Amino acid sequence: MMLARFWWGSNDEKRKIHWISWDKLSKAKNRGGMGFRGMGEFNKSLLGKHCWRLTSGKSSLLEKVFKIRYYPNGNLLSAKEGYQPSYAWKSILSVRELVEKGGLWRVGDGKTIRIGKENWVPDMKVSNHRRPNCTLDNDGFVSNLIDADTKQWKRDLIFSSFDRCLAQKIVSIPLCARLPPDSLTWQWEKDGIYSVRSVYHLVCEEKDRTMHGPSRPC
Repeated sequence: MMLARFWWGSNDEKRKIHWISWDKLSKAKNRGGMGFRGMGEFNKSLLGKHCWRLTSGKSSLLEKVFKIRYYPNGNLLSAKEGYQPSYAWKSILSVRELVEKGGLWRVGDGKTIRIGKENWVPDMKVSNHRRPNCTLDNDGFVSNLIDADTKQWKRDLIFSSFDRCLAQKIVSIPLCARLPPDSLTWQWEKDGIYSVRSVYHLVCEEKDRTMHGPSRPC
């Protein structure tokens, strides 16, 4: 509201007409707006950065407190809201979906990536490509698909559990002989690091899709 008043030149004695809604002004310039940042969307992007740090396992006092309180035996992506959650915790959970969409797990030892729950195969959702006779649990870990002795994928298990398209993608993911811990990367940046800018644009695009909905033929 303060930004809109400043833009249209209002003061305490006289108010001017706001000819265009703030939603239109806050659109990107290449989409017909003025490129002003929407406070709600920008706040989500900033909250997402905290969520990203917690999800990627950055050791901090905040991460230690939340882990003890809300997910002592898991990680943030699998955590529940819990009993009498704090305002800060509910705020973090409100943007968790953004991190899940933009984050891509890089397979190391596979001990923290759940097969059917986390995003770890580029452009594919693993749970949608299971074969009818697949015995792997969606909550099972990717480490079950890796031979700890040879440090290679268990090709027979993978091709018998998933369709050929997904299986080929899985076995093409390189594995390090040291099997380091899994790491989380951000898909919309070349360096794989979370950026508030890219998330802000993602939030705005989702808002536009929600407001206008899918186009339908007449």
